[in-house]
Amino acid sequence: MQVYIAPKINIKNCNTLLRYSANIVESKRSFVTNSDAFILTSKKKRSTRKMTKLLECLVARVLKNEEIIGSGQSGSVYRINKAYALKFPHNSEFEKDNVLILPDLEKYNDLKTYYGSKVAMLGDASIMRNADPNGKAVPAGLVNKIPDTEERLTFYRDKVLKSFANLPQGAYDDVAHDFNRLNKVGKYCFDTINPNNFLADENKIKIVDDLMNIPENARNRNNMSVMIRALISKYTPDSVAEYDVFATGYRRNILKKIVKASEKYDLPYMSDIRDMDDLDVALKLCDMSETSQSFVPHLAAIRRRFPDEKLRMQEIDKYFENMTNSYFDMY
Repeated sequence: MQVYIAPKINIKNCNTLLRYSANIVESKRSFVTNSDAFILTSKKKRSTRKMTKLLECLVARVLKNEEIIGSGQSGSVYRINKAYALKFPHNSEFEKDNVLILPDLEKYNDLKTYYGSKVAMLGDASIMRNADPNGKAVPAGLVNKIPDTEERLTFYRDKVLKSFANLPQGAYDDVAHDFNRLNKVGKYCFDTINPNNFLADENKIKIVDDLMNIPENARNRNNMSVMIRALISKYTPDSVAEYDVFATGYRRNILKKIVKASEKYDLPYMSDIRDMDDLDVALKLCDMSETSQSFVPHLAAIRRRFPDEKLRMQEIDKYFENMTNSYFDMY
């Protein structure tokens, strides 16, 4: 990680900030942009005009409070352009003593779904990849409060659950891949408490927000149950989704895809009693007679008896067929 401490600057004087930032980047490392991410390179000097323009947009839009993509518990996200976004904490201001940080992106290179990594930091402001470049991504929860029950159920069913149910199996496989990768690292977990950190965008699931540090003695935090919780049973971090008979088919479809993805990467089923409770809630919303105490042992038995992935997937299909009412499959 490269850290540069700027002299005392009035941040509202954008020209001073931009000149100083450009000088830092030009003298140390240059930013080159492509459609996916910033690439840091020190092999040869490159123009810093893109970086200067990016910072200009960043500062101007934050100060003017324009183009907000979304807002969560910790801060708001602003659109810079199609490729990049800015996250800025609530009730925070640019400090006079600024630090420009160029994070080491290597640890995120093999994550397929994660868009929460910081490309650069300027004070409290974080520049990251824009997970919603076209403004069409659908969060897995409810971003805005909908007081009317019928309207809320309809929106969540026809917009949220339908979007995730229609995603290909590969989108869920990529999430399971990243869960498995973080479990191997053993230091981080995705923030699955907030369902709005998971976005359905075209044929992909994208995960945003900071990775959470986990205690050394914590195990299996990136597991099947927390993925189910985020994508099936939560409106917001603090509210559980309501039962909707017409949404059961969508939920079962999502559940089966999560289970298949989890089995492909041998994800843990749960980590503690809270995960068990959350799984019970999700199974009820799916209108299934199973509980976590029967559902998990059944899956474990399939995993144990069928080490071959193809055979295991076939058994999971049979398992869900036996539990599924054909009426709900129409949705």
